[in-house]
Amino acid sequence: QVYVPEGASVLSQLLWCRAVLSTQLLDAVSAQGRAVWFGASPEQASLLSRAGGGKAVIGVPCPESPAACAAVGPPTRPSSGGVAGVLLLYCSHALDRTPQLAHLLSAFGSAVAA
Repeated sequence: QVYVPEGASVLSQLLWCRAVLSTQLLDAVSAQGRAVWFGASPEQASLLSRAGGGKAVIGVPCPESPAACAAVGPPTRPSSGGVAGVLLLYCSHALDRTPQLAHLLSAFGSAVAA
């Protein structure tokens, strides 16, 4: 699902980011079990800038809950570290990687997974 407030030009940028970055971000988040940022290094920022002005793409894990695992049978990975899904957040403005933002993203991913 995609929400785009500014219209078609932003949608094309999002579709480009999804096509180029989504698989790598999903794999990285699943493997690490934590939020993964794309756009932090100068090379990544340059790539996003050429694609249309985005500042960052963040993959946020939605962790498996023990209750959800019990409802569908044994999980393929331990429920203490499994990732049930990944939110991809596309940022048009630069965000500071603060502990407060990390906690907000963690809570957001957990709420979506619940």
